[in-house]
Amino acid sequence: MFRQAELFEQPKQAKQTYRESNNRYQRARREDVRCIGRIPQPADPARAVKALADLKAFRETYHAPKFYLPDSDDHRRLDDALIQAICSDGQDDPRAFALPRGTGKTTRALVACQWALLSNRKRFPFLIAANTRKSSALMRDLIDDFLHNDLLAVDFPHISYPLRALDGQKKRRHGQTYITTDGRTEHTWIDYDDNHFILPMIEGHECSQACIAAAGILSKGIRGTHYQHKPTGQTRRPDLVILDDVQNDENALSPVQCAKLMRVIEGAVKFMAGPSRPCAVFMACTVIYENDVADQYTDPNKKPRWRGIRTAMLPQLPANMDDWQRYFELRQSLYQGELEPDQINQQLNAYYLAHRDTLELGAQASWPDNYHSGEVCAIQHAMHLYHDDPESFAAECQNTPRPVSSAAIRPLEPDAICAKTLPAIQRGQATPTSQWVVSFIDLHAEVFYWLTLAIEANYSGVIVDYGQFPDGGLVPKATASKARGLSRLYYRDHPGAERGEQAPFEPRIYYGLKQLTKQLLARRYPAGPRQLEHSRIGIDIRWGEATSVCKQFLRETAGSQILGCFGQFVGASSKPFADYNRTKGWLFESDMHPANPESKWILRHDNTGLQYLLCDANQLKSFATHRLNAPAGAPGSIALFDAQPAEHRLLAEHLALSEYAEPVLSRGRTVDQWQLRPSKPDNDWLDCLAGCMALASLCGANLEQHQQPKRRRSLAELRAWKRSNRV
Repeated sequence: MFRQAELFEQPKQAKQTYRESNNRYQRARREDVRCIGRIPQPADPARAVKALADLKAFRETYHAPKFYLPDSDDHRRLDDALIQAICSDGQDDPRAFALPRGTGKTTRALVACQWALLSNRKRFPFLIAANTRKSSALMRDLIDDFLHNDLLAVDFPHISYPLRALDGQKKRRHGQTYITTDGRTEHTWIDYDDNHFILPMIEGHECSQACIAAAGILSKGIRGTHYQHKPTGQTRRPDLVILDDVQNDENALSPVQCAKLMRVIEGAVKFMAGPSRPCAVFMACTVIYENDVADQYTDPNKKPRWRGIRTAMLPQLPANMDDWQRYFELRQSLYQGELEPDQINQQLNAYYLAHRDTLELGAQASWPDNYHSGEVCAIQHAMHLYHDDPESFAAECQNTPRPVSSAAIRPLEPDAICAKTLPAIQRGQATPTSQWVVSFIDLHAEVFYWLTLAIEANYSGVIVDYGQFPDGGLVPKATASKARGLSRLYYRDHPGAERGEQAPFEPRIYYGLKQLTKQLLARRYPAGPRQLEHSRIGIDIRWGEATSVCKQFLRETAGSQILGCFGQFVGASSKPFADYNRTKGWLFESDMHPANPESKWILRHDNTGLQYLLCDANQLKSFATHRLNAPAGAPGSIALFDAQPAEHRLLAEHLALSEYAEPVLSRGRTVDQWQLRPSKPDNDWLDCLAGCMALASLCGANLEQHQQPKRRRSLAELRAWKRSNRV
């Protein structure tokens, strides 16, 4: 320490200036701020030694306010699993433990990390959360314990004292020093932020310069994580990784996102310890959806190496669910009344106590002390959660989620599509019950793809024809593009045009549309004794280079069956068509079909008055896939005309192997978002079929079968019916 008066004593040399004196004062002042003096002695070393010997004793000694309820058997199993992960030295023994939501698994994992660090069982624990925001929150909670937990601070002053001396000013950490027992001044080398905490280096303490860090599972901070140990200069890498709820509601619902998370766990996380050093990994989780990350890692059949354990709020459900149904009816009626919450609880508890033996028959609660103050027991509390939302209870409380939806997209198989043909229907022939014929055209620079669908009122239909224009045989797009089909056709019919490798872009697109639509409109499709013509032909005009020439063609053919279609990606975070303002002159699908509130298309016009169909690409592709998956002969089933499987193979690959549906949850909506596969295969006929779905709906098709009008009953029949139903 120093005395300010001594610093300002007049020097003996008369030439010493005030600036020199002030500089000396400032240097001494900075040195005084940097030096925190001697580290205090622990208040109760015996208490600290006893706590560090056992995780439960450590938790009860220093974190008792956080755990105000007695432990359950599942908590003790969790402690055992954490201890085994922490004490596994050099063993590749990952573990996964699923607990119900709200049972304190994150807090227990943090305390276990703290215990492993202070007891020198691990030198570099690493916390991984679902994202960076949550991992930073975990790190702040751990640092706050050393700052504000007074009992922990007095028993471990070699950590808390240097940290508290910074007084929240992180920039002081680089120059902080302390005085050793023999009077030397040494650096503490303490360092911390929202992502890591390097413990101060204090002589005589084994955990000096240990580190704990945190990151989001998809952040860049996982791969190559290390820090340099200041005394030895050695590079240290994590020796314990705790995965804490690494998934959220959105990515748990997506098979693609789940696969991505599992690749990170099996790749980056598995090798965080470095070469020839297995990393102890522990996953604390709650199952959200079927086949999510937690579901797979706690399933011994899917991930046997992880020794997954899955617990439930009610390991055994009540046997008398009929009695519980009467209890639920009483609970619902009470909440629908005007009683206060206390009065409702009194009546419910009275009924519960009167029927407790029958209600609790066969039931078992894993945590008997987990219930609210206005309830009788844990079983009643759990069944209240079940009554509020059975699906959430199954996932968040029981770790046995129900299937997401019975209407989930079932992947298509090319072989199944090739086999789904109508033997009596040849190419170009419609079924006798078909009412409309629609076609859709997908544009490319040198080849157009088109598909024709004959459809009934209930969406049952058959793909009567499909192909490429110009017709050069059914070949992949790359082959068709190299053939320069449109350019050759354009030059053949325009001999005076200036020759080049390709014909001029806009003229050849315009010419191709004119020729193809002329051919399609000229065709007739036998449907029993009738001959069907095209009701609608749609053209995909959402192609930046060709949009202007397509609109020019549509203006010239205005009033015909030809209609422009504009496909739009409407994801889970996008505004659905049902929420669009009802602009005058627009026609929504729900206007034509009130039973379909989620409109898949809007018939609207642009600022020039050109009418076009705005289509929800995701909904239409999902709808088309359901129609292809429907059994042959069922209402709403779409089949193919009769042909050999090899003839339909290219079409089947477009429909089944080009894109995949990824369920995405956002803003309370779950949408199957369609994505092109990484290999970028051809998907043109899938787009054509989706466009045909919109055109068929515009013509009047509806999935619900049109009910026949009821026959009006006579007065005698009404009197007979009344006599037969008289009580």
